Amino acid sequence: MLLDWFYSLANWNPQFFREVKGRLTRRNLVMTAIASLVAQALVMAYFWLALPSHSVHHQDVQYNYYCTGEKTYSGFGCLYDSAGNAIVNWPLWWLNIFQVFSWMLPFTLLISGVYLLISDLGKEERRGTLNFIRLSPQPSQSILLGKLLGVPVLPFLAVVLAIPLHLLAAHGAGVSGAIVWTVYLLTVAVAGCYFTGSLLFAFLGGFQGWIGAVAVCFSFSLFYQFTQVMSYESYRYLLPPQYLGIPVGNHLGLSLTFWLITLGVATFWLWQAVNRRFRNPNATLLSKQQSYLLTACFEFWLLGFVIRDRSSWDMPVYDLGSVALINLLWFVLIIAALTPQRQTLLDWARYRRERVSQRRQFWSRSVVKDLVWGEKSPSLLAIALNLLVATALFTPWILTWKSSEKFPDQTIQAFATILLGSMVILICGAIAQLTLLSKTQRRTLWAVGTITAFISGPAVLLVVFGSNPTEFPFLWLFSMFAFFAFEHVTAMEILVSFLAHLTVLGLLTTHLTRQLRKAGESESKALLAGAK
Repeated sequence: MLLDWFYSLANWNPQFFREVKGRLTRRNLVMTAIASLVAQALVMAYFWLALPSHSVHHQDVQYNYYCTGEKTYSGFGCLYDSAGNAIVNWPLWWLNIFQVFSWMLPFTLLISGVYLLISDLGKEERRGTLNFIRLSPQPSQSILLGKLLGVPVLPFLAVVLAIPLHLLAAHGAGVSGAIVWTVYLLTVAVAGCYFTGSLLFAFLGGFQGWIGAVAVCFSFSLFYQFTQVMSYESYRYLLPPQYLGIPVGNHLGLSLTFWLITLGVATFWLWQAVNRRFRNPNATLLSKQQSYLLTACFEFWLLGFVIRDRSSWDMPVYDLGSVALINLLWFVLIIAALTPQRQTLLDWARYRRERVSQRRQFWSRSVVKDLVWGEKSPSLLAIALNLLVATALFTPWILTWKSSEKFPDQTIQAFATILLGSMVILICGAIAQLTLLSKTQRRTLWAVGTITAFISGPAVLLVVFGSNPTEFPFLWLFSMFAFFAFEHVTAMEILVSFLAHLTVLGLLTTHLTRQLRKAGESESKALLAGAK
């Protein structure tokens, strides 16, 4: 029977069977079980020691958090029964244990799982077995799923061993089954997203498991807030009161659905990037077609947070300012995901040079089509189309705005925000593409540094020299915080700023075109010389 189960597991996913077989040794199983049981015992011992004394000889202990008397600054007054034992608030005691385990279980799973996944792929890369796995006849998704489920199998086991005590604490505290299932479902969804992200981090060259563990520690506070709020059966802080006009923040089912969909969609797109990078380490993280769909998903998700009841908020331009800053970071990620490396660009330029006749222009209709959909072409036009997708989604919302006393022209300011923000992002895209096309060593680091300086440099300089959007608003139009200067500038100043950005973008695009044309000619000449 057991042998048949092993054969079925091996046939379902050979990579998963390989990972599980290598990790579920007797020594690992015993150590995992002992560690899980010891951790549970320590938690129970801590809370047991926190109880008031049950002996009549210790009635000098008048106050304790788990007593049932009158509440004071020092705690709750202790009441004693006829036998001299303190009357304990057992539901509160079990509730605190439930809260601790609701925090410990996902924390243990995420920290250890992310560390093991990144370290395992780093070990595979150092041994040279990762390329061997790529050559396997198994589908890439099957291999990745085997890694995702098999590598953290011991943390899975440690968490499963703690579930009975977690359920016992929930029962003792009177926590509803819906709350318990919500914790488990969110843990699974968050773990899937984190684990997939750790695979992507490793495929990008980050093989230090401790970095992933530290990142989990810093970001886990969000999940901890969810579990704490759920334990008190109050959901108003999980989300804004409304999302897309739906009151999801105060309803457990709607709130859970929102987060499961959000984490599920995030995991799906991370999985697409992981699968793509696994099959071809030199490919961009996303294809151009995938980027358009991903941007549409993200912008629609972001739009839901700013659609609200206008009776209590008449300045949506502030919401758009926040969205603009978030989108600046988002499109920097899109630039990183779409911009091809130097050799890929050289191959594309040579390919276009061979196909395009000397009498025709380098930028023909077929080239434009390739720029929109091609895998190896420059990313600037694709970034512009992603910006167009975001603008198209937010424009209907902006057109519903009404004038307010403070912002009588907030619709115009909104489109100015989008326009200048788009120009900044396109300039960043052109800088990234030119830097990656250059012959400079460590081109990626140079691209990151240049873009960071371009985005944050003007604002930092203005702050250092004591300038603010009120005193020198025109200068702030050239920074990432141009939104805050719109109240104090004229339409002509906004137009001048836009033309300045457009000029810079035009110069960068022209230079990029010349570089690509020159690279295509050089590559073609080198290829012909080699053929002779």
